[in-house]
Amino acid sequence: MTAPPPDVMAEISRSLVALWFDIDHQGGRGVTAFCTPDARLTFHRRTVAGHEAIAAEYATIAADPTLLARHIATNLRLVELADGVRADSIVQYYSASGPAPAVVGGPTMVGDVTDRWVPADGRWLLAERRIKFVFVAPGASFPIETA
Repeated sequence: MTAPPPDVMAEISRSLVALWFDIDHQGGRGVTAFCTPDARLTFHRRTVAGHEAIAAEYATIAADPTLLARHIATNLRLVELADGVRADSIVQYYSASGPAPAVVGGPTMVGDVTDRWVPADGRWLLAERRIKFVFVAPGASFPIETA
């Protein structure tokens, strides 16, 4: 497995940070700016595809003013592919009804994230994301359908 060139690694790393920030602080209103037009996002067992469906999914999240959520992504590993870059990481998801500070006993979910980034229009865009739940807190609920 070969790592991509340093400039590609830096761009994808920056994009991942900005993507999670948008999800946590803007309800995902800008997610499609990081995605190819036909991107596929899989939330555990449920997949949405294309800008329109992805925007609709995150509009549901953004519409809930009481949702307080944060994603902590770590253990990023980038691997060069023939048609792009695979980014593997681990995400911890915390959620509660606002306002902050919310009292929680631990993460709502810990999952493995597998992304595929491709070059498009002079930059790197997310073509596919798969989030596989590894740990889920008892009684966990999610703002989107995952099954």
